[in-house]
Amino acid sequence: MKSPDNPKILAKNRKIGTNAKIAENVIIECNDLTIGDNVSIGIGTEENFRTVAGVVIKVEKLVLEDGVTIGRGVSIKGGTIHLAQNTTIKCNNTINVKDRLAVGKYGTINKHCEISGRDITIGQELWMLPYAKIGGGSAFEVHSKLCIGHYCHIGMYCLINTARPVYIGNEVGLGTRTMLYTHGAYPSALKGFPVAFGEIHVGSYTWVPGAIINPGVNIGENCVIGVNSLVNKDIPDGSFAAGSPAKII
Repeated sequence: MKSPDNPKILAKNRKIGTNAKIAENVIIECNDLTIGDNVSIGIGTEENFRTVAGVVIKVEKLVLEDGVTIGRGVSIKGGTIHLAQNTTIKCNNTINVKDRLAVGKYGTINKHCEISGRDITIGQELWMLPYAKIGGGSAFEVHSKLCIGHYCHIGMYCLINTARPVYIGNEVGLGTRTMLYTHGAYPSALKGFPVAFGEIHVGSYTWVPGAIINPGVNIGENCVIGVNSLVNKDIPDGSFAAGSPAKII
């Protein structure tokens, strides 16, 4: 463990709490640094001992509240990064958020995830499983935005594309391989190919276990979307919809 005044921590303004554990192979570069009590960064454990040591954090402002844990093999870049109390970022994660990332207390980002974009706000007790991804194509454009409420579950291999804003309510479950696309464009519209950009809204208490949601779709509260469905039209509150394209059942 290295002391908080190690040369690899470069910050114009810093405040570091008690019992902060920071491994030797950690680099932190920022203008403003706040580390709370009992924070752990890059420390080897029985769970991550096979992971190559090292954490690189290069941001404008970093706030790690009490009890935050960042595992080995993590890269964090961007503007303001704020991880609330007892948030855990496990090994081999990549975070690149240009403007602001705020994750609520007791959130968990499991191994091998990726979070990228411009403006991302996530409520408390996020549960993000391995290989899930936030960002994707055009995620760094000016329109990019993601707002997720409390108690969200993001399953393995999920994708939340944020080329356009995505708004997700409280207690929403996105099951394994669920895909939210805010843009459908690759070949040029000038050559007659279809191009679609649009916000996505998913209401509170909705369960999407392994479906695809297209640009511009609004899914209401208390909905269930069938596995392997393709949602290309709005779904009203309290609906069960399934199929390709999805229809209300």
